[in-house]
Amino acid sequence: MTGVEHYLSIFTKAVFIENIVLAYFLGLCSFLAISKKIDASVGIGLAVIVVLTITAPINWFLWEFLLDKGALVWISQDFKDTDYILCTGDPAIIGLSTAIVSDITNGKFNLLKWDRQETRYYPLSFNLYDKGES
Repeated sequence: MTGVEHYLSIFTKAVFIENIVLAYFLGLCSFLAISKKIDASVGIGLAVIVVLTITAPINWFLWEFLLDKGALVWISQDFKDTDYILCTGDPAIIGLSTAIVSDITNGKFNLLKWDRQETRYYPLSFNLYDKGES
């Protein structure tokens, strides 16, 4: 990357991506769109306050107890990386359960996969942070 491209990249990032003033301005666009009428402006302002009052605690709860690193340890404190997960059903639920277990066990978990043709389970071991180096 040349010097001009580097400075252009920094300028673009500062103006459009990490510009806090622009982010707040875009958050107010619904208010500014109808600000010529006082009643409509007050109504949309109250609606924004109600929505933010409801969604802020929900977002905090989701971040603290589901999304933050190590947040899912409250589900099962005694799950070890030597235990097996028996996955059946919806692939989304299987993915969610393996994500929860990998968060608890630092990326190491074991699955039992059912093979319909041979009618038996196969044990599978995963280490999400291992790069395959021996």
